[in-house]
Amino acid sequence: MYEVWHVIVGVIDLSFSVFLSYCALRALMALYRNPEMLSSQRKIWLPILTAAIFLALASLFHLADHTFYPNPAADLLHEIALVIGLPFFVISIFRYSRMQTEYDRLKHEAAKKVEKG
Repeated sequence: MYEVWHVIVGVIDLSFSVFLSYCALRALMALYRNPEMLSSQRKIWLPILTAAIFLALASLFHLADHTFYPNPAADLLHEIALVIGLPFFVISIFRYSRMQTEYDRLKHEAAKKVEKG
């Protein structure tokens, strides 16, 4: 029963990471058609795409380990891909947070200048 839950969770994990990869790739493709947004948004979406790809690989290794290739190497590859993918998500969240706070600061400064006349 324990293995069945591993496979179910692995399929769900793989589905989410493939969907996230698809969304990130579409966002990057749209940004390449919009050069003024590309310079700032690429710093967010490229790490998200990289993280999603590594998390999809981790999911594949997890499924392989619990279905057709039960080997400690598959489990190790799962852990390595996970350890590589998660920091990319942290980087993208950090960059987004920094960009958003900078945008808010500039917006408030512009509003103050408009109020002063």
